[in-house]
Amino acid sequence: MLKESDFQPFTFENIHIPEAYLRAYPKDHSEYSLVTILSWEHYSPCRFAVYKNHLVIECLYQGERSVYAPVGIPDKEVFCDTVFYAKSSGASFHLYDESDVRMFQDCFPETPLEEVRGYFEYCWDTKTLAELPGKRFVGIRGQIHQFRRRYSYTTEPVAPENLEEVRSLIHAWYAEKTPAKGSAVSDELKAADISLDHFSALHLEGLLMRVEGAPAAVSIWENRNSDVCLVHYEKGLLAYPGIYKVINQETAKLLSGRYRVLNREGDMDEAGLREAKMRYHPEFFIKAYDVTFE
Repeated sequence: MLKESDFQPFTFENIHIPEAYLRAYPKDHSEYSLVTILSWEHYSPCRFAVYKNHLVIECLYQGERSVYAPVGIPDKEVFCDTVFYAKSSGASFHLYDESDVRMFQDCFPETPLEEVRGYFEYCWDTKTLAELPGKRFVGIRGQIHQFRRRYSYTTEPVAPENLEEVRSLIHAWYAEKTPAKGSAVSDELKAADISLDHFSALHLEGLLMRVEGAPAAVSIWENRNSDVCLVHYEKGLLAYPGIYKVINQETAKLLSGRYRVLNREGDMDEAGLREAKMRYHPEFFIKAYDVTFE
């Protein structure tokens, strides 16, 4: 049986162990991303276990433990053992893949699953975000046209030679914020710093946008698989109205020949972020589910 002693913390020294499983059996949701796990370790520390040739992830968030569905060749015995471990250790069980949902319902038909809307991730056909076609995007196209008439800008890949400019830009973005009590903005800044500190080790890529020669916006992403790209964050300066619309489209244009789908992560139940993402008319969601045991 799976035991607590089987788990070890995620570190940059042992990253190759979970990475091997996540490369061989990729999951589209960002909760299975090593970028998310390692960059946000200060906010939600995670551990992993290798159990019967499967990867099992356990995370702690605000004092609550959660165990994720195992990663590997589908195996009912391993799946059930992971659920029993979660239940016996007082953790909830999280599912971010429809195939895992079907496995759970097959194994535990009497146990209800709850959709967790705040962890749904927003996805688009990359070509849609690159072209913004039709009436539904007319307002966004208008803001982009206004921006281009007003400003001269260039884009370039994020690379070792401009990483510190990117860091300075993100810190300037943070300086513009006035976080509400309980906001995770300071944690977001720390996560961004960690991702830049380990940019190559995390296999990240990015696009830096300059307005009149000065860094003004950035987009950072990772390859989830041959079909899906996960955009971890975009940051832009408030001095340039419409800049988020532009960096969004420029990122999609750059990636449209490489990936069919752009996953732009979730909204964490933040009303403003949800409204902004819904304004882009997502084409589908990667859903999230939770099982809380009595």
